[in-house]
Amino acid sequence: MRHKSDTIMKKSTLIFGLLAVLFSFAGCSYYQNSEPCRFNKQTIDLTVKSSQWEFDDNAKQYFAHFDIPEITADVYNYGEISVSCEFNSGTKDAYQVVLPMTNYLEETLDDGSTAFFTEHFDYRVGIGYIEIQHTTNDHIYGTPPDMLFRLQMTY
Repeated sequence: MRHKSDTIMKKSTLIFGLLAVLFSFAGCSYYQNSEPCRFNKQTIDLTVKSSQWEFDDNAKQYFAHFDIPEITADVYNYGEISVSCEFNSGTKDAYQVVLPMTNYLEETLDDGSTAFFTEHFDYRVGIGYIEIQHTTNDHIYGTPPDMLFRLQMTY
């Protein structure tokens, strides 16, 4: 003999299942030309040689500018953009750190004393470009080394 609660449970499971299917179709809006939206992922490697870093006297920071035509107005407005710094690139020990990234460092000065400082990497993005920024504290400005950044876009 079936209990009334079993029947209600089966009906509610069916209703919630149908609602889940309905919402999954509604989750992606349609463009004006009635094509369903599609999601793409693209990774672009950005290599900065030490000699390519430029210094901004006003902001007191180094930066590297990249023209990226793949960052269209639609990607900028509706996509997800992130940048990582890759260390030990091309080896089995490679790893990435998502920006912003802060490193705590020390440097031995000419008089033998030790100076502790931080360096901070961040980025700014606009339609058609991205800039990687490098800032240190305490006005210890050294040109950043060769670095590999990975721009990742989902749109």
